[in-house]
Amino acid sequence: HGGTCVLQPGQHTDPHQIVELVERHRITTLQMSASLFNHMLDEHPQVFATVREAMTAGEAASPSHTARALADHPHLHLINGYGPAESMGFTTTHPITSESAVSGAASIPIGGPVTGKNAYVLGPNLEL
Repeated sequence: HGGTCVLQPGQHTDPHQIVELVERHRITTLQMSASLFNHMLDEHPQVFATVREAMTAGEAASPSHTARALADHPHLHLINGYGPAESMGFTTTHPITSESAVSGAASIPIGGPVTGKNAYVLGPNLEL
């Protein structure tokens, strides 16, 4: 799709460096863990002013953080992704809207399978 992937250098996440990279490279999409998303929204909310899309995964998305992100940045396209490490990325995605991101909600859905992948709900004996 013509995009460029910008990776943060080093072995440890540095939120200040993420802000600098977003500004320097005019990054439009961020993919991060749910806890990093929460931290960025709490401590560096300006990063979402220019980003058009944020994808969060790796942990359960916070309903209160996603609701606040969409309220403060209505232009933001927010995606909750899910996938085991073996899938090498998202297996399912759920576009988070102001209707699904309710501050008092118990959870954010993980959505349905992405193209080319399958998701199955199994019972206690591994039956479909």
